[in-house]
Amino acid sequence: MRKELDIDPFVTHTFKGLEKVNEAIDALHSGDCLRAVVHINEYKIAGEAPSFKQVGNVKVNGGFIK
Repeated sequence: MRKELDIDPFVTHTFKGLEKVNEAIDALHSGDCLRAVVHINEYKIAGEAPSFKQVGNVKVNGGFIK
């Protein structure tokens, strides 16, 4: 995420693994949980992060294609 909005204070439950999705849904439905995050898999970049170069900026329908 781009960290444009700090949502960490609103996350009340964290679950690890895809098999915990139903537990997260149950916690949300019960009212015990405001926001739940399910970490499906750890994401790691092998080696160095790729670098990108912006070659254009076109305005389209109120937004931009970069």
